[in-house]
Amino acid sequence: MLVQPAQRFAPALLVFRMVSGMTIIGDAFTSIYDTLVNDRALARKWSLKAAYYFVLDMIFVQACDTLIFDTEEHKDFFVNTFRIKRRCVIVPVSIDMEAMKNITAEPLPTWNESYFRVLFWGYYIPLQGVEYIIRAAVVLKDHPHIRFTLLGGGQTKNEMVELVATMGVKKNIAFLPPVEHEELLRYTKGADLMLGIFGKSEKAGRVIPNKIIESAALGVPIVTGRSTPVERFFEEGENIFFCNMSDPEDLAKVILKAYNTKDLARIGRGGQEVVSRHFSTEHLCHILKTL
Repeated sequence: MLVQPAQRFAPALLVFRMVSGMTIIGDAFTSIYDTLVNDRALARKWSLKAAYYFVLDMIFVQACDTLIFDTEEHKDFFVNTFRIKRRCVIVPVSIDMEAMKNITAEPLPTWNESYFRVLFWGYYIPLQGVEYIIRAAVVLKDHPHIRFTLLGGGQTKNEMVELVATMGVKKNIAFLPPVEHEELLRYTKGADLMLGIFGKSEKAGRVIPNKIIESAALGVPIVTGRSTPVERFFEEGENIFFCNMSDPEDLAKVILKAYNTKDLARIGRGGQEVVSRHFSTEHLCHILKTL
C-alpha cells in the first residue's frame, strides 16, 4: 500500500515496481498538478514547473497497479487528465466514530455564551473560499451575535486579514493560529455552526473535505458550498446546509437560516447518521476487503 504524499517518490516507485514485480496500490487522494497549478495557482499552466508537476503525477499513476480515489469526481479527473487505464477504486474519507464520542467541547477564547459561534478552520488556499466567508460576515454585520472565528494559516491569510480590516468587520471576525488536531476537534464540537469550503476552483467541486466528515461525526451542523460529491450523501435541511459556491450573499442567507433554525441539533444528529453509514472505519474495512 502506498499513501500520499507520493509523487515526489514516483520515479523511484516506478523503478521499484519494475524490478520487484510487486503489486502497488496507490492512494491518489491528491494530484500535485491540480493542487499547485489549477487550485493554488503557484505555477502558470504552461510553465516548466507545471510540466514537472504533471509528469510527477503521470509517473505516479503509471507506477501503480490499482489507484484509490476519495470521490467519483476525483477519479474522473485523474482518468481524463492522465489517461489512466489502471484499476480504480473509490474509498471515501473515513473516521473512527467511537473516537469521536470521546471528544469533549471546548470554547475558543473568542467566544462567549451569547454568541452564535461560527467556525472555520483550514489552510488559507483558494479551495477554501475564505474571501467569501469574510464578505458574508460583512452582509451579516448588523447581526452582532453572529461571530466568526477563522482558525489556521497558509497562502492567503495575510491577504484575508487585510480584507477584514478594509471591510470594517474586525468586531465580527477573529483570526487564530493553527492548533493541534485533537484541540481542533474540541473547538469544533463547541461551535454552533461549522463552515466547509466555498471556493470557485474546479477542485472544490470534486472533493469531500475532511472537516465536513469530522464536524458531522461530532454532531456539529455544517454549511458548505453545494457540490456533487457532498450532495451524493448529504441532504439539504436534513443533515447539512448548502449554499452556492463563491457566493457570499447566499452564504450569509444560509448562515442566518441556520441561526434562526429552532432545532439546529437535529441537523447535527442527521450529519452523524450519514457519517456512521457511509464514512465510518467499519465501512472502510468492508471496501478494503475488495482490493
